[in-house]
Amino acid sequence: MTIGSADAITTAGYAAIVVAVALASRVALRYAANPRTFSSPFALDGDQGDAMVHLVMVDHIRGNRHRIPRYDDRFLVGRNFDYPALYHWLLSFLPKRRLARVEWSLSPLIEALHAGLVLAALF
Repeated sequence: MTIGSADAITTAGYAAIVVAVALASRVALRYAANPRTFSSPFALDGDQGDAMVHLVMVDHIRGNRHRIPRYDDRFLVGRNFDYPALYHWLLSFLPKRRLARVEWSLSPLIEALHAGLVLAALF
């Protein structure tokens, strides 16, 4: 299969469909769970997931001048900052207010892209 072949285009098309369906289904489920998601100034209001922990980690990295700290005393269990922090470090460059609005959408976006890559790799 060459780069310009019809098979490659078909695989890319299928991967794009998988990405779109995965992303749309996650967004639809989020909206069904909380219809105020798109209008609330803080989209995670009432969220029971681990998003708040991720926001705390991002805030700590931002407060440390975008350097990953070794410790964080705000966590009850284990103060070592040993979570893989590339994701959090990248998010630390987004303004805090913007991040609070879009954080819920980042995980579905990453999962959708992952689904598309896996599909493309299978062909």
